[in-house]
Amino acid sequence: MTMANSPTCNAQCVYYGNDSLNSSQIDLTAIVAGQDVISSIYICIGVIGTLLNGLVVYILVNKKILRSRILRHLMINLAVADLCSALAVILLGTKTFYIINFSSSTRMNQEVNLSLFGQELNGICKSSYIIFFMTNFVSTLNLTIIAIDRYRTFVVNNMVSIRSKQVSLGKIRLLIACFWVVSIGFAFPFIETFELTPRVNNRCLFAHSYKHCTYNIVLMAIVLSLFCALPAVIMIFCYFNIILFLRKHATGTKNLLNNNKENQARDLNHTKLFAVITFAFTITVTPFMGYLIYVSWTNCNADEILQYLLIKSAYGWIAFHEVAHFLFILPPIINPLCYTFSSRSYRKAILNGCQCNKATAIGPSTQTNSTSNR
Repeated sequence: MTMANSPTCNAQCVYYGNDSLNSSQIDLTAIVAGQDVISSIYICIGVIGTLLNGLVVYILVNKKILRSRILRHLMINLAVADLCSALAVILLGTKTFYIINFSSSTRMNQEVNLSLFGQELNGICKSSYIIFFMTNFVSTLNLTIIAIDRYRTFVVNNMVSIRSKQVSLGKIRLLIACFWVVSIGFAFPFIETFELTPRVNNRCLFAHSYKHCTYNIVLMAIVLSLFCALPAVIMIFCYFNIILFLRKHATGTKNLLNNNKENQARDLNHTKLFAVITFAFTITVTPFMGYLIYVSWTNCNADEILQYLLIKSAYGWIAFHEVAHFLFILPPIINPLCYTFSSRSYRKAILNGCQCNKATAIGPSTQTNSTSNR
């Protein structure tokens, strides 16, 4: 069942020739092995991520756990991006689960299935990865601005002994809107790079769709420059200088820090939290981006590379391929867990919410019993 047109760049794949790879060696069964289990895991991750990030948004909107207005709104925006990413994970897992259990079975006529669902399933594949990249770009921009805000809070404000004014709500909303517009603009070109490839019709894989094979590598170079290299330099600079400042003023010159020790401790905890989130986000995204660069450089489709690795019995690289994809979908779960384990105020807000709900549930029955006793 062919879900998409055959890409036009395959003839230039570096693994063709010298008996390394040819079309007769493509083993569909080996490439798609275990995808039913993986699709179920994806769906579970998506559902859990949706629930966790929905809880994060609810708490941040209804509980005042952050003093900084810009930090609060950026954290809400980060949770919304993770929520969208979790929904995309559900779509991707559902697509694979449907193809394996219904589309590939004899319960449905193949011609009818292809005509009714072929393009729709390929559309789910493409749109899921557009959402992944869009939300990852939004998260990167959020974390970059948060790093700058933390640098300003600890280094700039304390060095000049002033407290900057709160950023207006209108400017914050404009900044967040710009994040989404820019991210959508740079994510949409990936519609040409992911598809249900002709040989592997249940896996959404990186593929070449243009004759000269330069589209993917140019796109990846631009994305890596703007959303990986530049933000990484900015965030490393900010957090490195925060660490140097805190170490320098750890003893002897505490008057350079905020006089309000409670606010100082809260700012420090928030800085640690977002440093952890930034590190975790980098760890989950970097392997997948490296994988995409490699596929772009080889001028191969991902299914061809998988088949080449199977022929060479390079199971370590096959494991890396699968792990890179798996890590790429984990931020919707990792970020809420970071809030839970690294932020005392967030845990306190959850406990207070549970206690309020319990009191609300117990209240009416208690009142009824009290009335009857009278």
